[in-house]
Amino acid sequence: MAEALTEILLEKTATKYSTIMEALVVIEKLLIKGISKVPFVGLLVRTPFILYKLAIGNYRDAVMDTVSGAVSCIPGIGTGASIALDVSYIAGTIFNNKNDNN
Repeated sequence: MAEALTEILLEKTATKYSTIMEALVVIEKLLIKGISKVPFVGLLVRTPFILYKLAIGNYRDAVMDTVSGAVSCIPGIGTGASIALDVSYIAGTIFNNKNDNN
């Protein structure tokens, strides 16, 4: 009985923690992505994240950040393209996190 109760509590806690972490990741990404829309600042702001992602072997995300930062240097249409890339990146991250949790 105690083991079953402990298991249920751990599962509920893990689910709540996972949901909170997903929300924090999305908030962080939105803040970073918003700052990085300023031409030339975008690539500069993203550089540490790009290097980190390369260091851990997450090449797809590193390329997405590099391309998004590079196109954000083009005023107007580049900013729009960068926003579109970031929205698809965030949506993919949320989708992958939900699939990993199931």
